[in-house]
Amino acid sequence: MLDEGFTVTESGALRPVRPKDICILLRSMKNRAEIYSDELSKQGIEVWTDAKNGFLESVEISTALSILRAVDNPLIDIHLTAAMMSPVYGFTPDDMAVLRLRDRSRHLYLNCQEIAAGENLSEQEKPRQQLCQKFLDSFAQLRVIASASPAHQLIQQLIERTGLWDLVLAMKYGEVRKANLRLLIQYAQEYEAGGQKGIAGFLRFVDKMISRGEDWSCASSVTDRSDAVRIMSVHHSKGLEFPVVFLCDTAKRFNTQDLRSNMLLHSQLGFACCARDFVTRKQYPTVPMEALKLELQRSMLSEEMRILYVALTRAKEKLIITSVQNDLEKKLSGYVNALTERGTVSPYVARSASSYADWILMSLVFHPDFTRLCIDLGCMPEDVITLPACRFQPVLAEIHDQQEEQAGEQLTFSETPQQPLVEHIRALCSDSYPDRQAREIVTKLSVSQVVHQGEGGFSEVPFSKEPAFLKEEGALSGAQRGTALHTFMSCADHAHAQQDLEGEIERMTHEHYLTAQEAQSLDRRAISRYYQSDLFLRSQRSHNLRREFAFQMELGREDLETVQGIADMIFEEGGAWVLADFKTDRVDADVLCDRYRRQLALYAKMIAGSTGMPVREKVIYSFYLGRALTLS
Repeated sequence: MLDEGFTVTESGALRPVRPKDICILLRSMKNRAEIYSDELSKQGIEVWTDAKNGFLESVEISTALSILRAVDNPLIDIHLTAAMMSPVYGFTPDDMAVLRLRDRSRHLYLNCQEIAAGENLSEQEKPRQQLCQKFLDSFAQLRVIASASPAHQLIQQLIERTGLWDLVLAMKYGEVRKANLRLLIQYAQEYEAGGQKGIAGFLRFVDKMISRGEDWSCASSVTDRSDAVRIMSVHHSKGLEFPVVFLCDTAKRFNTQDLRSNMLLHSQLGFACCARDFVTRKQYPTVPMEALKLELQRSMLSEEMRILYVALTRAKEKLIITSVQNDLEKKLSGYVNALTERGTVSPYVARSASSYADWILMSLVFHPDFTRLCIDLGCMPEDVITLPACRFQPVLAEIHDQQEEQAGEQLTFSETPQQPLVEHIRALCSDSYPDRQAREIVTKLSVSQVVHQGEGGFSEVPFSKEPAFLKEEGALSGAQRGTALHTFMSCADHAHAQQDLEGEIERMTHEHYLTAQEAQSLDRRAISRYYQSDLFLRSQRSHNLRREFAFQMELGREDLETVQGIADMIFEEGGAWVLADFKTDRVDADVLCDRYRRQLALYAKMIAGSTGMPVREKVIYSFYLGRALTLS
């Protein structure tokens, strides 16, 4: 329109249309206004939007906030990096890499101070000494101001001392960016009006806003002299008129998310919710809920129709409506077939609309110009009701997807590959790892795994002696009963249990060491025999008794495997350890000793190595046999 010389009327005379005469209306500005703005900017057309989000993400505000966060705490490297690499200070990625390589274990701020001091500088650090010194001088002034000034004064001083005013004015839309900086100062004053002081509290407030997805409104610099295409929401266009209006994105579906909730609320009809069947775990809508949903839908559609009326009446001379439709012929055929005998669209069909475009297409099936288009598409018979002709002109255009073509062009190589480079890459990719076998070595093993590896596998397959279907429902297995006894031995107060065994079991059940079923499964007679044994009396006389003693060490192998284990009980006697292991296996003494001899030998070796005290005796206490077995 700008290039073709389209004319509009001003003070009774015609003149060529200008960008400020054009307005693009959208139902929702979110995620859409930026697309239209970017495309118009690419064409060299100045554009203004009344988008109310994106304030905290704008370049000028994010730069100011990064510097403020660094001033508040310069030891947070990510904030300091953002401040130093901002347009204000101009550090490059290479500069930051040199600062980091100064000392990787220290904060960037401390490295920057060392480079600025000029002591023991490398060849790469010397050219950056002045840059670091200039940064620290400016930074020190801001930190002094921050220590005694409210947030809005600090922001004001930051903008003035760093030259941020001039920097944003040199950018595109400089006046808007400068107005955003003024707004940041104003928002800080409003924050402090609530009794809060200091930059730290203000930054925490901003971070909470960002975490909740909230934002402040951006500044508006549009005036009567601004020659820019306006992009605004339909809601904000109330009371305004423009010579040319584009009503875009009319195919956007209505927001019906509230109607899909499990509970609905109406100001007059009250409350309704879904019914739930807790037996079948299903929920279904109720009659009151369906009634409430119909009323809320009617109210929502009425409001959307009022908004559409506002959008259609904003143009003084030309209105252009755009819509992207899939299966246009099918949709138009449905509207034509839904015509009543009087040639109107039934209220039921009108209520089924899901977008502004649906309502517009329903009304256009009566238009003579659009009728001819419907006939050409095969959506309408020749004998249709038409209205008097007017200047409406329907235009169909196919949208070509150029992304695939552009992607194909980007993948086209114009130069032949360099054969030496190709061979070098192939040699690197085909190079084999020299220690491939080391990848299959288990670097950490338990003692049991080490023992079984030495035996070439498990000597016995732990099949259950009794099938599961013959066991009493809910009864503990043998392994579970053994685990319960082991838990008692490791967590019980044995001095108290020796005097009152049932009381100690009840305490452990109450404190959730044992379940009621595990407590019932404990063999009281076997535990009482242990308390009468010589092993228990010896352990009680020891001044150094440890239960569930965990250890870990590397074996003296070439592979350096790490072995870990837990000993049931060790106690010191005569300047050496006595190692005791509790077992519930229902086997005789010889089988029990042969089964665990190598395991306890490895335990003794590792305990001696980790504690520096030898193991003088290795003992297995069998609860099944009721006695201690000493291993040679």
